[in-house]
Amino acid sequence: MAVVVPAPTSALGQDAAGNLLYAGSMSALPGDLAGALVGAGTTTAMELDINPEWVQLSVAAAPGGPMTPGVPGQNRPADQYQLGWTRDFITVLAAR
Repeated sequence: MAVVVPAPTSALGQDAAGNLLYAGSMSALPGDLAGALVGAGTTTAMELDINPEWVQLSVAAAPGGPMTPGVPGQNRPADQYQLGWTRDFITVLAAR
């Protein structure tokens, strides 16, 4: 029998209204994130990264404000994508 060990993981979902929902943890089972997203109303979702170097969420309290980490314990700086990055990433901007 395989043992599943909690690991850094993240997921992105969408609810019926079209809102994007993100779940991320530095120590979770895939089912934990699925449960969190379903509980938040997600109708469609996908797993993103499962490596401690790539689980990341950066948020700003206001447009143009400083970026802060959105996942406690994430390994990357919150402003990483503002400085330029060679890997793929997703950016979501809220309308004013």
